[in-house]
Amino acid sequence: MDIAYCEPAGRAIYAVDFADLPAVERETWRHHLSCTECGNPAVFRKQSRDGRAACFVGKPHVDGCGLASEGGTTHGDGGTEEHDELFNPGDHIVIDLRLDLDDASKGLGPQSGQPHHRGGKSFGAGDGMRRALMHRTLRTLLRTLLRVPEFAASARLIELERKVTLPASQFFVEFGNARAVPTDQLRGFWGKIASARMKAGTIWLNTGGRGSPGLPIDAAELDNVLRIARVDELSSLEGAHMLFVGRRKEATSLAKTPYFQMDDLTRIAILVAK
Repeated sequence: MDIAYCEPAGRAIYAVDFADLPAVERETWRHHLSCTECGNPAVFRKQSRDGRAACFVGKPHVDGCGLASEGGTTHGDGGTEEHDELFNPGDHIVIDLRLDLDDASKGLGPQSGQPHHRGGKSFGAGDGMRRALMHRTLRTLLRTLLRVPEFAASARLIELERKVTLPASQFFVEFGNARAVPTDQLRGFWGKIASARMKAGTIWLNTGGRGSPGLPIDAAELDNVLRIARVDELSSLEGAHMLFVGRRKEATSLAKTPYFQMDDLTRIAILVAK
């Protein structure tokens, strides 16, 4: 897990930030950590030289906890002498689009041409010491944005398909600030779904009131959208939190208001409050 609730701090804390705390404070606080979803105790694991970033681990999670299966490491099987050269500070996150769909929604993403990372090792290019990269799904990143507000303002690098690499403070854009982003630039837009409606063969996930950009999705994808959100009906999406990778578009003669454009459903995560 990348985040855990820290009772002395009175808030959720990001693992990499916890690792940077003074040693005395970290030693005291590590006895008061818990999973942000199920509430069971959690333990802190510092970064290692085999490519694992700092992370939290549930001991154990409650059955069915959504964080139980979310990767907290980037290391794979086996080992070589190269591991002594690795370093993973957890400051470079690669978005893994393939892993954002649950088992019921397999097959919605690209079928070939993209690597499938499930906590496997990969290394950043450059001179000197190589650095392991963290791979995180949009669903995991959305949880982090909601529970650790400072994450969205951080300098951690967010990379998408080698097309864009930006600090989190520039990559993640709340819906209310979307108009400040130039059109046609890829960003991770996020916030609450104000309303979810079907109109003229299109699902509209609206991000605000009149004049606010909405995200259109073909009505034929309704079942898949519901499976991604893990709900049974479109109305259940109202008030849910959403993160998607897309572009902002200006109003046209056909689209009377600004809107968002998203390539496919691998680029969206929706969390409905339980």
